[in-house]
Amino acid sequence: MIKRARVLVALVLVGGFALLAVGCASNSEVNINASGASGSGAAGAGASPENQFMTEAAMGGMAEVEFGRIAAQKGYDEEVRQFAQRMVDDHSRANAELKRLASQKSAALPTELDRVRSEVVDRLSKLSGSEFDKTYMGAMVEEHTKAVSEFELAAANAQDAELKSFASKAVPTLREHLAMAKTIHERIAIQAKPNLRRGGNTGSQ
Repeated sequence: MIKRARVLVALVLVGGFALLAVGCASNSEVNINASGASGSGAAGAGASPENQFMTEAAMGGMAEVEFGRIAAQKGYDEEVRQFAQRMVDDHSRANAELKRLASQKSAALPTELDRVRSEVVDRLSKLSGSEFDKTYMGAMVEEHTKAVSEFELAAANAQDAELKSFASKAVPTLREHLAMAKTIHERIAIQAKPNLRRGGNTGSQ
């Protein structure tokens, strides 16, 4: 009897641990999907992953165009101005395609920038010269790093076929934008370093 009781207790414990493991795995998957789709949290907590992706993509696309318009006019470096104009052109086309998809699916997209991106616009409007270029290109690296991650996730996991196709087609362009932004940003940062060294050498002579 004692042995049978021990066996029953062991079976109950094993079953309990199995249920606990399944529950933890399920919660983990939900959290990963939610965090990956929600991005900066602009979409409502109850929105579907597809709607959350469209909201984040629309917000990021608006920011790229708005930042680009400013940089195309205020950029100090010629390559920065050229990059900015390409951002306006490429993301305007992508934004128009996203609006078409959202309209077909009766999904509402944001029409204004969020607080963080609005603050970037305010900051850019107050800067000039190489400081403007560094700030703008730094924002471009950050925005495109986020965009590549979000679009890759949608391209792999979106249930809606049209949205999945939209994300898949955009990924190569976004990766190219990110690579360009990193290269230009690094070049601008390197160019600033010799000036600092020359200033230090002059003071020591």
